[in-house]
Amino acid sequence: MTSYLDKGEPQNKYVPGEITFELKANETYEVLFSIREMDFDSIYKLIKNSIKYAEEYGQIIKSESKKFNLDTIDKDLLMDSIDAIYSYTNFNEVEFYAGFPYFNQFWLRDALMVLPSFLSIGNFAFVKKILLKIANEINENGLPNIINGTLYPKDVLGQFLIDLYEYFKYTADTSLINLISNKKEDIIKLCSKWMNNGFIHDKGNETWMDSIDREFSVEIQAIWAKALQGFYSIFKDQTAKEMSQTLKNSLNSLFKEDYLMDQKNKDINSANQIFALYFDVVDSDKKEKIIKNIENNLLSEFGVLSVSKNDKIFNFNGYQTGAIWPFLTEMFAAVAFENGRYELGKKLLLILKDQNDNAQCSSRINEIFQPDGIPKGCPSQAWSISLIPFIIERNILGIDINLPEREIIVKKREGITAKKDISADGKRIDIDIKNGKVKSNIGILELSDKFILEL
Repeated sequence: MTSYLDKGEPQNKYVPGEITFELKANETYEVLFSIREMDFDSIYKLIKNSIKYAEEYGQIIKSESKKFNLDTIDKDLLMDSIDAIYSYTNFNEVEFYAGFPYFNQFWLRDALMVLPSFLSIGNFAFVKKILLKIANEINENGLPNIINGTLYPKDVLGQFLIDLYEYFKYTADTSLINLISNKKEDIIKLCSKWMNNGFIHDKGNETWMDSIDREFSVEIQAIWAKALQGFYSIFKDQTAKEMSQTLKNSLNSLFKEDYLMDQKNKDINSANQIFALYFDVVDSDKKEKIIKNIENNLLSEFGVLSVSKNDKIFNFNGYQTGAIWPFLTEMFAAVAFENGRYELGKKLLLILKDQNDNAQCSSRINEIFQPDGIPKGCPSQAWSISLIPFIIERNILGIDINLPEREIIVKKREGITAKKDISADGKRIDIDIKNGKVKSNIGILELSDKFILEL
C-alpha cells in the first residue's frame, strides 16, 4: 500500500511490485491483468480483442503524432501524451476522466485544462460536444467541480470561458457562442457578485488547491482576467473588458520584489503564480523576475514544487504545500518557451520524460511526486501529461489560429525547427518552421516579430 504525504494514511490503491523479464532486441512481451477470475475461453477472447484494438489504437496515436514534427520534445513523451488524451476520454458518454484509478469521474476543471490539446490535434467535434455538455451545467452558482456535483469552485466557469474562446478561434463556429449569449448577462452578474475590492473573492476550497483554506487566490484572478478578456473579444461586452483590466491590475499588485504573492493577504511564494504567466496577464516588466524566482526557488530536479522550498509554509509531506505537481511543470515549460527561455523549457520537458513518465503506470505520469522524486497520489493523472500537444503548438511553435479573423499567427522562434499540419477552414495547412523563418502552402505576410498566414 502507499500512503498520503501529509497524514500517512493508506491510499486506496495497491502497487503490487515489479514484474521483470528479459527481452531480446525488438521483442515485445505482454502481461494481462484481471481483477476477476476468468476461464480459458474468456481469456482467449479478451487477448484476441485486445490485439485487434491495440493495433487500431496504435495507428491512431502514430497518425496524430505525425502532425507534430519537431526535435524539441522527446517523441515518446509526445506519443504518451496523445495516447493519454484518448485513453482518459469516453467519446460515447462525452466525458473526460481526471485520472485512474480514483479520479474516474468527469472532473470539469481537469477536462477544461486539457481540452485545448484536442484542438491542437484537430478533434474539434469532441471539443464542441464536451463544451456543450458543460455549458448546460452553468447555473446561478457557476459550474460545479464534477458533473452533478455540489461544490462550485471559482475557477471552473472561468476556465470554461477560456476554452470557449479558444474553440471559437479555431473553428469560427458561432453555435456555442449563440447558446452562451443567452447566459452572458447572468455570467457578468455572477462575476460582479464575486468581485470584492478589485479581486474575485474565493474562499476555502474554491480553487484547485482544495485541501487548503485560501482566499483571494492569485490563480483565480489570473483565470478570470483571461476569461473576461476572451468574453469581451466574443461579445464586445464593455463590463467584461473593464473587469478583466481591474483583475489584471489587482493581480499585478500582488507582485513583491520578484514574485507574485499566493493570496491578497498572505505572502506565500507558491507555484500558483505560474497561472498568471501562462495566461499572459502579468505586466511585461515583471515576467522575467517571476520566471527566475520560480526557476531558483520552486524548481527541483523532479519538477515544480507547489510552494517554494524557502517559504515558511513549505512542508516536505504537504499535498499542496510542498509536493511536486507535474501539470505545473508542463505549464512552466509553456511559460519558458513563450518567453524565449528555450533551454529552460527543454529542461522542464526532460524532467517530465526522464523523472516523471512511467513512474507507477506505463506511459503515464502521477498526480504528484514527493520533493525527493518518490511518486505519490493517483498513478495515472490526465493533466500531468495531456497539456503537451497544445503547449507544442501555442508556446513552442508559436502558432495561434484565429479563424474568425481569417489568419494564423506564427511568432518568430529562433532555434526551432519543426513541421506542423493544421486543420483550419476545412483544409489542411502545412507550416514549416526553421530558425525564425516560416514556409506554408498558403500566403504569408512577414512582420518584425511574427508571420501572418492569410486564410
